Amino acid sequence: MNTLEWRYWRVLRLLPAAYRQRWQDDMVDAFLESTRTGDPEADDYQRDYGRPSLSETGSVVALAVRLRLTGSAGSFGWGAAVRLAVLVILAVQAAYGLVTLSNAVWMTGWIHWLPTPPMTAPSLLPAIFHAGWLVAFLSLLLGYRRTAVWLIAGAPVLSAISQLAFGHVVAVGTIFDLMPAAILAVAVGCAFQDGVPAPRPLPWLLALAGGVIVAVVPSVTGGFWVTGDNVLAGLLIAGLVVALCRPSIPVSRQLAMVVLAVALVGARLPALTLIGYQVVSESSLALMPAVSIYLAQSVAVAALGLACAYRLRGVLSAEPLGH
Repeated sequence: MNTLEWRYWRVLRLLPAAYRQRWQDDMVDAFLESTRTGDPEADDYQRDYGRPSLSETGSVVALAVRLRLTGSAGSFGWGAAVRLAVLVILAVQAAYGLVTLSNAVWMTGWIHWLPTPPMTAPSLLPAIFHAGWLVAFLSLLLGYRRTAVWLIAGAPVLSAISQLAFGHVVAVGTIFDLMPAAILAVAVGCAFQDGVPAPRPLPWLLALAGGVIVAVVPSVTGGFWVTGDNVLAGLLIAGLVVALCRPSIPVSRQLAMVVLAVALVGARLPALTLIGYQVVSESSLALMPAVSIYLAQSVAVAALGLACAYRLRGVLSAEPLGH
């Protein structure tokens, strides 16, 4: 085996084992055939010093991701985990979008039988754009995957445009939302391919209702000690603890909680890096309890997520993954 062939074999290790065992010989032969120029000296140099091109490596990576997320090669655990995590994230975003739109409608003063709002909303447009998460969530439940992908990818962009349209400075949070939204859109496009069983709508609609209840917690508690974000983080911490204590939980659900832990910590990183600045600029100790809860939950989620992933390390390297 020459150097170039060995490097192709190494790249193909990214593929699921079942798929690799069936197709790796043909794939390596095809890759090697594409490098031949007909010049003996150039071919010898390529065999000794050549390496897979970026396009070839990228195509293998894309194929590996698609196979693992769709379960086409027996890797059902990753696909089920990502789909579960994506639906949870979308349910949360949809709940907050629905609450935001409801508050905006109330603040317009159009519904006279409701209590008078403390202030009026200049326009419903930003809230309507934010409610795009709700439409994306419902689209995915109904099987309109492409519609959901475009809505997810465009939600932060539309939010930024609406802020600029009303002469506002684009919020830092909106900018930080662009990358997670892009990753989420890619996850939806890869994990919910044709042939993947559609999620049952009723349980997820109930989850949406629960998310709405969590989203209105700040209005009940004053939004200081207990917030919707803190409640969700607490539920994730409880789920990770249960997963660590009960190994019999399906692997896909444990993986989903690890993915959610990564997503939550990643979403909180911008706020965590600005916490010190916020406390100093406020010149007040009033924020310290909320900041302490925020930090403690973030550390707990990160630690429990790492512990759960470490325990699953043997399962993650095995093929195929279980349900």
